[in-house]
Amino acid sequence: MFFSPVKHEKKMLEMIGRKLKKNSVALDIVNFGEEDEGKTEKLEALLAAVNNNDTSHIVHVPSGPNALSDVLIRFVGSISSCVFSFLSLVSLLR
Repeated sequence: MFFSPVKHEKKMLEMIGRKLKKNSVALDIVNFGEEDEGKTEKLEALLAAVNNNDTSHIVHVPSGPNALSDVLIRFVGSISSCVFSFLSLVSLLR
């Protein structure tokens, strides 16, 4: 799931998160790029609403010289297999 920028209000994202949780959907969020209008707070609220027994995760990748794939590799132990697919896609695009 990708948001850029996060246009929805925090309450809407919490509602979406609760619906996903009700349907047993886990969500891994990668927050990267420039911070805009409380994006981190909104994504954290979405994570809190969807998370069930630590099945959903968030990785914050700060702006800077590090490649997104390099930062994500450090977090592979804490996030699910969707990151592997994402990393494969990133390496294909290089």
